[in-house]
Amino acid sequence: MEFFSNALNEWLQASDCGWVNVIPYNENLIFLSDNSGNYDFLIKNQRDKVFSHQIYGDYLKRADIPSFIEDYRFKRWEYFNYKGNRELGSHLAEQHYYANGGLTKNYPGQHVILQNYYEVSGDYITESRSSNKRLHGFKKIKLAEKELMVSELITIDEINDFLHKNHEYFATRKGDSLPPLNSECYKGLAATCTFYDVLAYISWAEKETNVPLRLLAYDEYLAVRDNEVGKSAHSNKGSDMTFHTPDGRQYPGHPPYMNESDFDALTLRFPENLTNFEKNGLEFIDSNFFAEWLLEGVSIRSASLTSFYGDANVLRASGPRDCTGKYKGIKTGFRLCYELSK
Repeated sequence: MEFFSNALNEWLQASDCGWVNVIPYNENLIFLSDNSGNYDFLIKNQRDKVFSHQIYGDYLKRADIPSFIEDYRFKRWEYFNYKGNRELGSHLAEQHYYANGGLTKNYPGQHVILQNYYEVSGDYITESRSSNKRLHGFKKIKLAEKELMVSELITIDEINDFLHKNHEYFATRKGDSLPPLNSECYKGLAATCTFYDVLAYISWAEKETNVPLRLLAYDEYLAVRDNEVGKSAHSNKGSDMTFHTPDGRQYPGHPPYMNESDFDALTLRFPENLTNFEKNGLEFIDSNFFAEWLLEGVSIRSASLTSFYGDANVLRASGPRDCTGKYKGIKTGFRLCYELSK
């Protein structure tokens, strides 16, 4: 083996093939050339693709992204400021995730664990967002290392007020049509909306209140609930929400297959016997077919604390963010929170 290795080395040393001349031009530009007249050049920190400022594509404009969405800041930092080896960083992030108790079933995505790794290593520093304001209607909840102010579920009245004051967003938004999903006679019931609607609402509400609002994270939500499920958690019945045609006729169950525009026009309403339960001074809907959006961009079923798809993998089994859950007979709402300054 050593003989062949030495022979190969001698052959490579004697040949001009494969060797290049490295010609530094300045600290940002290097030229490469060979003895056959071929050349190339390298630009420091050049990327394979242009950075996209629209991280949510056509679903949400940059101006409608609330301050708590760290994705944009992190992606900008990684693209423009990070000077390390990206492949090595991704590998170390994977190791860090599993070494610290991370599970495959709740794998949050490579981008999330990469950000967490760089936060722990001290390379990336998140912005601290808190307020000493006490907004009306928010309940103070004390968790292990912080105090949160948490709202009740945002109501139909509140989401309608937002849409009325933000005509441009309402006219260009994508996803399930909102009016058929929020057609309840009593507008104090929980609103139904997509994750992108939630982000746009919070961005607007932050400007109105001057408070860094956000959603509860998964672990915070479980802590507020004391990990307790509702009475309907183990119900094997189908959806307790009811579908209605535009002229008011109720379907006996889930409607049959139809084209998308016809289904979009159907209303989905809460049951008449809707019940709530209280935890830590906050009201929660006791239904497996009502869910709440969380900070991680996933939803959790209110009664059973399960995922959008009904299993235990809440962070991984995420439904579409431009969907309210209507096609599964689910309504998805949200509540706000913010951290109190220490």
